[in-house]
Order: sequence, then structure tokens, then C-alpha cells
Amino acid sequence: MNGVSSSPSWPAERFYWSVVEAPGWGRCGPLPEGVRAVFEEDAPLPGDELHAVGAPLGDGRLLVCAARRAELGALESGPDSLVPAAIPPELGARVSPERLNLLVGAFEPARFRRARQRRHLLAAAALLACAALVSVGAVRRERHWSRLAEDRVRRTADVLAGVVPGGRPELVPAELARARQVNRWCAGQAPAPDAAPILAALLKAWPVGVACKPQALTISGFAIGCSVAVEGDPALFLGALTPPAGWRLEEPRLHTAGSVTRLTISMRPAPGAPR
Repeated sequence: MNGVSSSPSWPAERFYWSVVEAPGWGRCGPLPEGVRAVFEEDAPLPGDELHAVGAPLGDGRLLVCAARRAELGALESGPDSLVPAAIPPELGARVSPERLNLLVGAFEPARFRRARQRRHLLAAAALLACAALVSVGAVRRERHWSRLAEDRVRRTADVLAGVVPGGRPELVPAELARARQVNRWCAGQAPAPDAAPILAALLKAWPVGVACKPQALTISGFAIGCSVAVEGDPALFLGALTPPAGWRLEEPRLHTAGSVTRLTISMRPAPGAPR
């Protein structure tokens, strides 16, 4: 053994060798339990006295290399690895001896084990930190959506308060049915005629030569109503007032106070006149 190198090698004669069937196993290192049991059947020493590793040969077989546990435990200066110097040629195994490192598993160097444990601890800490961040984000998102839900409830209540009596949700179907009924009724009605041409015709027929003071005027496609205050005899105003084409003047109502007479005049479309 080379006592200076951190990766010593032993001659092939110090190891125990075997080739076993291990289909599906393609990893170097300690033997799996099933393969170890097969190896121990042919081993010259009890299985608890040997530490074995294997390297796949690529054809469903596994090259096994074993050493005494007592000799491995007596190694000094803490080498990084221990490999055979060569592989017995009679095994016909084309495998690099570097793949048969005995210092794995229970004999792994302490500094490697500590480094791996540190990596695992760092990975666990990073995982915990990520989980904490995800949890905080989930809590904040849940609060955000809760505020949105509460705001939606308030807005819904405000809308209901302006639509149904008392803002009671159970009255919404009845209000919707009433609104649909009104819409159906309105859809069956003819559109209201334009009042602008009627107003223009009334102003054109208005008696400008008689003193009067208009007080109110209402015009629709179905009626004209106006209220006029007249000084003196109202017959002069009524005689000068000519209804627009297609309209007829109904009997006016008069209310006299002193020298002022208030006339309430109504006009309706003449029978057969277009609307």
C-alpha cells in the first residue's frame, strides 16, 4: 500500500473477486441486497467479514470486488479512495479499476460524509425557505381574494339596494320578470313621433298680432297642450289661432281674473291624419 497518496491502490491478490448475474443493475458502488446474497454464496469468508462493491459489465453481469472489513478499518491517514491496482485477466472484464472504489457506504471517508450531509442540510434549508415563501405568497393571495370577494358582496348589495326593495336578493326573480314584461310591452309599441316638426308647425301658426303671454307648452305625437295669458277679449286670440295641418282644436278652458284671461288649449290629431 502507498501510504503517501490520498488514493492508494492494492494489488489484485488482496481482493476477492466474482462475476454474478445482475440484469438491470447499471450503477457502480455497494452491492444491492439481492446481488450481495448471490455473491456471499460463493465467497470464501462469511459475508459480515467482507465489504464488496460492483461495476456493471454491460451484458447483464456485475463484476464484484471485495476486501476484508478489518483491513479496510485499519487504513491510516484517511485516504480518499481505495481501488485495485489491476483486475485479474482471467475474469475477462473490461472495466477500469477506478470504478471499483472500496471506500463507499460504511467505509466512506468522514469528510465526504460530512460534506454530503452539509449539502443535504443546505438543500433542506433551501427547500424549507422555498416552502415558507410559497406559504407566505399563498396566504397573501388568499387574503387578496378574500378582500375581492368581500368587495364583490358589498357591490352586489349596493346594486340590489337600488334595484329591489330593501336590497333583498330573493326579490330579484320577481323584478326580472317584471322588467321582461315591460320590455315585451315596449317592444310592441310604435316609436314616439318626433315632436320638432309639430312644434315648428305650431309656431308657424301662432297668432303674432295678438298680445299674449305663453305660460306652458307640452307637445307629443298624440297631443298639444298650451297655457296662455291674454289681455282683454280672448276671442281675438282664439280666432287668430290656426291649428297645424292634421290637428284639430278642442274646446278651450278659460279662467278670467280681472282683465287677464288664462286659456288652456288642447289640440289632437285630426281623424285620418298621418302621425
